[in-house]
Amino acid sequence: MKNSLPVLLVAAVALAGCKAKTPAPAAKEAPAAEKPAPAPEKEPPLHTSNPAVEHAKPRAEPPPTAQRAATAETVDGAHSQLIVSDVAVASGASATAIIEVRPKDDWKINTEYPIKVTLSGAVSSVPPRLVFKKTDPEPNPIQHTNGGIRVDIPLSGDAPGEDQLTATVKFGVCSKDACLLEKEQATWRVEVTAP
Repeated sequence: MKNSLPVLLVAAVALAGCKAKTPAPAAKEAPAAEKPAPAPEKEPPLHTSNPAVEHAKPRAEPPPTAQRAATAETVDGAHSQLIVSDVAVASGASATAIIEVRPKDDWKINTEYPIKVTLSGAVSSVPPRLVFKKTDPEPNPIQHTNGGIRVDIPLSGDAPGEDQLTATVKFGVCSKDACLLEKEQATWRVEVTAP
């Protein structure tokens, strides 16, 4: 047994040395886990003095409708667009004239500012009144929609003929640095046809 101890020690050292000289098999890499999409960044408030003030977000171009014909007029202001469309209504019937305001670039409609729409020019198509304000009681035709303002003006056809209706819209826009009161004006055609 005395002779076997040195032999066992030599064998153990040899085995240990062999393991050190042979490279260990490469470990299989686990498939990389998909990284979760980064959380969308929240827009900073536009008013550093009052971050609670809400702003409407810009909206995409609306799809065409029967009342939003290809004869739409777009008035490009410095910070917004005012869009109106020609309207046709039968005598004795009703229709809706649509006015839209969309902010441009990094500007946003300020929902806290007053909004006023003043109409002029119609004779054969009769709007129920000529001035609309955001503070009017319901049903109020002024709506904040997808970052802009939409005003649905009900019209009734009186006598056959063609009119021009002019809208002057006052509203507020804000950027990250400033808020401004805007005033845009557009004119469109209203045709009253025989019943």
